[in-house]
Amino acid sequence: MPAQLGFGTSASASDVNPRRYSAEEMRAVARHSMAMAKVLARPDHEEMLELAKKSTDMHHRVAAAWAMGIACKHDCGLTALLSDPDPLVVLAARESCVHLARGKYADKAVDFGPTPSAGSADKKQAQELWETYFEKRVALLARQQKAQPGVKAPLVERLGAGAKPDVYDILNLPRGKD
Repeated sequence: MPAQLGFGTSASASDVNPRRYSAEEMRAVARHSMAMAKVLARPDHEEMLELAKKSTDMHHRVAAAWAMGIACKHDCGLTALLSDPDPLVVLAARESCVHLARGKYADKAVDFGPTPSAGSADKKQAQELWETYFEKRVALLARQQKAQPGVKAPLVERLGAGAKPDVYDILNLPRGKD
């Protein structure tokens, strides 16, 4: 996931690093936060996830954003992290939202932003767009499951009904048809 977030790549360096972090600092944040995210994504660590989202430490908020993406939990405050003052938290929250759109809802080309260097108005607009998107996708999925009880979300299909997901590789979640 760190490579997907733009850490260590030159292609998206302008979005990731608004002159606030060096490449080495970003790699260190990525390593540290991903290790925490894997723990926070576990179902029995929801209380820790709540604390991490509200933490004053940027590493904890980045880890919380990634954990919500790993655990497919857009409904527990992921979009609120899009308004964070720290650009790395915004980036992690955005990438988790994109990951959920691609993995859970099989929407390949959805990305409402914001960039980490966006202003507060742009962050607020992106947050509203993501919230509206998730509300509509959840409603659509509920209608589909009601109409066709055998149809499941890709994550449910992969893990099996009643399974308690542990940390899993987000890169291997089912994708939509190419």
